[in-house]
Amino acid sequence: MAHQIYYYILPKIGTFILKYVWCYLPDSLEKSLHKIALQFRAEYSEIYTSLAEDTEAFKKKSEKIQQLRTLYTMTDELPVWPLDVKTFRRYLLTVPTPLIGILSGIFKNLLINLLKQQGIKFGT
Repeated sequence: MAHQIYYYILPKIGTFILKYVWCYLPDSLEKSLHKIALQFRAEYSEIYTSLAEDTEAFKKKSEKIQQLRTLYTMTDELPVWPLDVKTFRRYLLTVPTPLIGILSGIFKNLLINLLKQQGIKFGT
């Protein structure tokens, strides 16, 4: 009875999570980028119109523009999926690596046994 519930409920939960990630996370990221871009434009327009002000005020405004640019870049680089491609690639390279030695030993033994069955002497 319990396994039937798991077989029914778990795929529904997984589908819901994937649908949420697929539909809503890119939208929220785009909204965040749009807000930062609007703030950047406002600050840029303000600094552009006030070029004749003293250098200290100009310096503070230009530092804020740099901070907004950095924030935009960092936000844009956020992965939309819970699992980004770089992490998934590392996982695929890391997990099977210890198995290479084991699988090569098994393959070697199978190859030697196959050659012995064919009547081919191999090695010692």
